Amino acid sequence: MIHLRKVPKYIATLSLLLPVPLLLIFLSTVVSSHSPTLHKTQHLTSSGNTTELLVATLNQTISKVNFSSSNFSDLQTSLGSNLTHRDRCAFGDCLELLDDTVLDLTAAISELQSPYPVFNSVSMLLSAAMTNTRTCLDGFASSDDDEDENTYGSSKTYGLTESMRESLYNISRHVRESLAMLENIPGKLENDVGFPTWVDRKLLQDPTDETKIDLVVSRNGTGNFTTIGEAVSAAPNLSETRYENVTC
Repeated sequence: MIHLRKVPKYIATLSLLLPVPLLLIFLSTVVSSHSPTLHKTQHLTSSGNTTELLVATLNQTISKVNFSSSNFSDLQTSLGSNLTHRDRCAFGDCLELLDDTVLDLTAAISELQSPYPVFNSVSMLLSAAMTNTRTCLDGFASSDDDEDENTYGSSKTYGLTESMRESLYNISRHVRESLAMLENIPGKLENDVGFPTWVDRKLLQDPTDETKIDLVVSRNGTGNFTTIGEAVSAAPNLSETRYENVTC
């Protein structure tokens, strides 16, 4: 015989107020805290489950971003030469921002799935992704405000459809929920102790007397450059050359 227990009223209320990911985190915490056998493994289990849920949410968000990007590209193509220069810039910037968002979310997933994830890095990537979607919306808002109502570029003619605006808001909401899940991962502060994964551990462990100086910045002209700004400006974009040691 199956015994059904009545769902507590407060849980039913929360199900109406909380997004599904946050509700699942809350329920898993409640179950673990009331189970003596699960208490000792609560830290490990909750951390793993929350991370898996976060990765699943980010994968779903990437799909939504790709879908929105495709819609934006189709709309831009259909309007073609009717778009003003400012309009084309708004579309171009938004498509680039959506591409950047996919890269940010993909990098966040890779970090979460690494043996020792640095959650601060994940947080920065998610914050950047959310900023991208807001910038995309703001770009179209500025374009609409600057156009005269009688021109073809006005929001009445080509502006974002409600569904497209909603898709961007949904992306932003998913990323915001992902940030909330990240904050609820048990032990994340313990894992954040140390250097980010992009820091070369071997370089940090090298003896200082064996360190080879790649560039010298000196105001008296005895080095490669006289200012740090000159050294940064001289670095070619997308260069595979790695300068590990710069002294001033």
